[in-house]
Amino acid sequence: MTIIRITRGTKGDPMASVERMHWFEPDGHEYTGYADAVTDRRRPAGEVLAEYRKTSAVVAVESEDLWDPGWGELSSEGG
Repeated sequence: MTIIRITRGTKGDPMASVERMHWFEPDGHEYTGYADAVTDRRRPAGEVLAEYRKTSAVVAVESEDLWDPGWGELSSEGG
């Protein structure tokens, strides 16, 4: 699963980082491997969202006021 986290940058602009699960095999053996989260560096949110537009990802927004309507519709699922 890919998670795009959008938070406020130092200048107040929306910045995003991408978190994915990655499989590690430190000693090359299948049975001693493990999954862990890998996070990319923070970049402008519009740039990251454009890059992931055609893939499946979960978007986590720190605050709804960070969302730019030009990126699409912000919706929530669940109760």
